Amino acid sequence: MRGILNKLNNDRVLARMDTISTSVFAALNAGIAGGKAIKAKDGFLQKCCVFAVNINIPNVIRLVSVVSADADYIKEDIDQLVHKSKVVEIKKHKNIPLENLERCFTMNKIETRILYSLELQMIEEDIQRTKENKEQQLKNEWKKKWIEVTEQSLQQNKVFEKDPVKTYAAINTYASNQENLLWLYNIAVELSMFKPYFKLEEKDKKLKLSYTKYVEEVFCKSQQYISYKEIQKIQKSYKDYYNYLENNTLKAIGVAGGAIAVAAATGGLALVFAPQIAVAIFGGAFPTLHGAALVSASLAAAGGGSLAAGGFGMAGGAVLIAGGGAVLGLGTSGTALSLMMAPKFVQNDYAKLLAKCDCVLLKRLDMEDEVMALQQKLESDLAKYKLRLKVLEGLENPNEECKQNIKALKKSITYTERANKQLVKLI
Repeated sequence: MRGILNKLNNDRVLARMDTISTSVFAALNAGIAGGKAIKAKDGFLQKCCVFAVNINIPNVIRLVSVVSADADYIKEDIDQLVHKSKVVEIKKHKNIPLENLERCFTMNKIETRILYSLELQMIEEDIQRTKENKEQQLKNEWKKKWIEVTEQSLQQNKVFEKDPVKTYAAINTYASNQENLLWLYNIAVELSMFKPYFKLEEKDKKLKLSYTKYVEEVFCKSQQYISYKEIQKIQKSYKDYYNYLENNTLKAIGVAGGAIAVAAATGGLALVFAPQIAVAIFGGAFPTLHGAALVSASLAAAGGGSLAAGGFGMAGGAVLIAGGGAVLGLGTSGTALSLMMAPKFVQNDYAKLLAKCDCVLLKRLDMEDEVMALQQKLESDLAKYKLRLKVLEGLENPNEECKQNIKALKKSITYTERANKQLVKLI
């Protein structure tokens, strides 16, 4: 009996009972008034008058009053129903194994070879269009060193296909045997952001790309799967998300400035940044190496070791670091936490990850389950990063390097929280 009385004394229950009883009476009254209006033989105006005469105005006013009083409770009930429906929807998603998730952000040997072949052809096309002989010579020298570093790190000689006809034939053949085009989107994104002539050695002179329309005029016209308009959308999305991670809004102004900031922080976009970040993180492990040899070894370490040792080699290191999955530690061991100490890289990597999820996985390939799994992985990693930060902040008398790491980790955690928030919105 006491339980019943408690329920009756509950404001929510009383408000709902008042709303229901008043609504029932108002509906019954409106039905009777409407019936009498319909039976009236005169015109429409007369029918309206009959309806108005028979409607209970005080009850209508009371209905408005009780519904207003119950409005907050009604909103809470609706929110609960929406939440429950979302929970049910989440349970319907498939569980995606980690190795399947890794496949979204890494490349196998065939895909890596296609990417490097396209990059080589981009470089050769650029060299042919370079007017000054001296600059051509310097670019050819850089290309030679780049090829050597790549082949050494992959521990194989046939990394590149120089013939464009054979390369695009390989793309068509490979596409016919794949479930979807995610692999080609990965290649297209990396190719569109590839900026050659980054410094392999300190003595290397600064060189600029002369031909900047390779992706638009060659790649997109030589294969029939991905248009330049799609690539432009991904690039714009990348810039928007980069800006969002910094400003916490997708409507912030200054995207162009954000893109410049990326270039300044990373030495360029995508793969151009890979050697620099790899050396910064892993270079200390190879104190006897210098120049191209150090770049090679560092990239191999970033990729999880050489191919002979079962890792991704330099290709894995370069592509993974630039592919939007490095900060999640996909395909690597212990790399993610090290990368969190480089906030600008984290910002760049999450921007690419969000752009790929938004423009490719969701809108193009209908891979919502993978994005859901990715968001859960990101949320799990976020908890680990916060725990690491707590440990660092608890140290007594931290040195200057530790203080810098704390500051960097805080910034990276902010980017991680915003990336996670945006992924939740996307799904």
